[in-house]
Amino acid sequence: MLSAATVFLFIVLTLAPQLANSHAPIWFSFLLGLAFSGLFGALMTTVTRRLLARDRAVREEHHSERVGFQQRELYLAALAEAESHLLADTDGEGNRAALAALGRAANASRASVYFVRTNPRDQSLVGVLAQSWQAAGIPPSAQIHDLKLSQTFSRWLEILSAGDVIEGPTNALPPSERSVLESNGIRALMALPIGESGKTPRGVLLVENPKTPSQDHLRAAAAAFLHAEARREIERATRRQALHDPLTDLPNRLHLREELERRLSEAAKSGTGVAVVFLDLDRFKQINDTLGHDFGDRFLQYVVRHRLHPCLGASDFLARVGGDEFVLVLSSDHSSLVSDATQRANAILRSLMLPIALEGQELYISTS
Repeated sequence: MLSAATVFLFIVLTLAPQLANSHAPIWFSFLLGLAFSGLFGALMTTVTRRLLARDRAVREEHHSERVGFQQRELYLAALAEAESHLLADTDGEGNRAALAALGRAANASRASVYFVRTNPRDQSLVGVLAQSWQAAGIPPSAQIHDLKLSQTFSRWLEILSAGDVIEGPTNALPPSERSVLESNGIRALMALPIGESGKTPRGVLLVENPKTPSQDHLRAAAAAFLHAEARREIERATRRQALHDPLTDLPNRLHLREELERRLSEAAKSGTGVAVVFLDLDRFKQINDTLGHDFGDRFLQYVVRHRLHPCLGASDFLARVGGDEFVLVLSSDHSSLVSDATQRANAILRSLMLPIALEGQELYISTS
């Protein structure tokens, strides 16, 4: 007659895989053991079942931790890659490379950056698409180009201004938002503010249909975009100061040289021509000496704004190269270049022949 221990060993060896993978309740294991080997076998089978279940739970927990660790590693690598692209960026193309790294880490269909701008027509706030990345097979045409933050997405503006995040399935959003998002293939999203909490965001980082979103890592990415945009603004302001006359805000001599080189290079490739007109204001020194330099500065600003600018074409380039000296650059076909330059010069001559009324003074000036 087989001993209870032998029967129990047989049960364990035969049924352990089934017990390990079975989702049956514990009482089923107890009854199974009772049927095969009595009370002792039933107890041992139940204990074994519990041990196997605990082992399975531990393995699942370790697997979950391993997957989570791998996902965090993927996000950290994506953040490092995104920040390197943003630091090296000079023309905004680094934004797309950074978005690609983040979009792949989030397993998203698209990742985009919008910068908040004021619509000059009605002063409403609009998130204007700056750059985006889409996964393979996602059409670039199915995309929101403007987030109407003062209208359709006004709720977003309030949430993002508070430094909070909008995330989850689109079917949980208000109907007006949902209709716009779903019509562009967005079933789930994460929208993060680019800016300081408590202020109107400077931008929005929008991740569409993310399968592995991580709010903490994507918040860090939004901060990186903010720092990159702030750096670019400083660089643009510094460059503008270096290339513009502070009094009239016209391009200066350095900017003129760069523009001439660019236009001459384009003209050589396209077979067009470039004309340069030099302007020297007459009697400006007399006005400056008689009425003072402060008045002379305001007079010069008036002349540029009201007499020279209205005479220029859309593609004309006007620079201030001296106290009362200006250079006008025009590009055109060879057939019309001379006539265009002559027409522009004559328009400026006629404009400056008219009297100028400024601060109670009636002044006359002309140009050579």
